[in-house]
Amino acid sequence: MDLPERAFAGRVASRIGLTRTIFQPYSFRQLQTIIQGRLKKIPAFDPEAIELVSRKVAAVSGDARRALDICRRATEITGRGASGKIGMTEVDKALSEMFSSLKVDICL
Repeated sequence: MDLPERAFAGRVASRIGLTRTIFQPYSFRQLQTIIQGRLKKIPAFDPEAIELVSRKVAAVSGDARRALDICRRATEITGRGASGKIGMTEVDKALSEMFSSLKVDICL
């Protein structure tokens, strides 16, 4: 995560003004609101499934991008032609896929 500091030597870094911005992780309620806002016009998810995604991501990282990725993956697992709502089963599969590769993400 310190690539910019290593890539730019002293004078270049001082002219660019490298300033780190650290974002606080989102809470469960904030993630739930973000996901519901994004999926407002698409009633494809069960409310319980959104709650599960929100709680799991808030417990691990609080990253809204990861929560939306999990929702996207659950949609892909369900398939395009499915007529029912995306429920706990699909979200659980997406969660297990995403968090099983968490060790690889941290090592990189």
